[in-house]
Amino acid sequence: MGKLRDIDIRKEFIKRNLKFFKSTTFVNEMGINSKNIVDLAALDFNNNIFYGFEIKSEVDSLKRLPKQLSTYSTFFNIVYVVAHEKHTKSILNFLDTNSFTQSMGYIEVNSDLNFKEIRKAKFVKPRFDSFIRNLDLEELSSLCESKGQFLGWESKGMLVDKVKRLVNIEEVYEHMYNKVKRYFYKRCPKCGSTLYYNKKNRYGHKESFCYECGSKIKDD
Repeated sequence: MGKLRDIDIRKEFIKRNLKFFKSTTFVNEMGINSKNIVDLAALDFNNNIFYGFEIKSEVDSLKRLPKQLSTYSTFFNIVYVVAHEKHTKSILNFLDTNSFTQSMGYIEVNSDLNFKEIRKAKFVKPRFDSFIRNLDLEELSSLCESKGQFLGWESKGMLVDKVKRLVNIEEVYEHMYNKVKRYFYKRCPKCGSTLYYNKKNRYGHKESFCYECGSKIKDD
């Protein structure tokens, strides 16, 4: 077997945790603010608990990991790094020595695709103002307008301050749920699963298939 790629780890990880992912709103490659994309998100809107999983394959660099995890700490309640064993020492050292990663967990995977939870993640509740900063300008404006606020030209910081005064956390979750259902929710035409992969490959072509049954998903 050659070196494991991200997609190899991703497919097997989902397969091993199929029951968990099926019980949540699953999003593959979910954008968190405009700069970072988490590999896998499992959003439990029944209990308002958000799980994020960042995957690092054998061929991946860890250069962007600090910035990625810093962003995830403002959005997710439970965060795991799932990485090839070659990265274990570096990742554990990073998780141990940074305040914003103290609660994050680590799952190691070897070249035979065996997974081992090395460090268990703890639940955290991100600060409300940090949490809503992950919304884009359109979303912040929409929340303000839903409260009858007239908007002129406002910077993102100004909109965040308005949302903090006007909207409670339950309303933000409702907004996020509607957005996820609108933009990310897709069912497999063969088995009905919502566990799908949808990403452009290195040639710029969109690849979509069902993680549960393996069927190709035709894009709209």
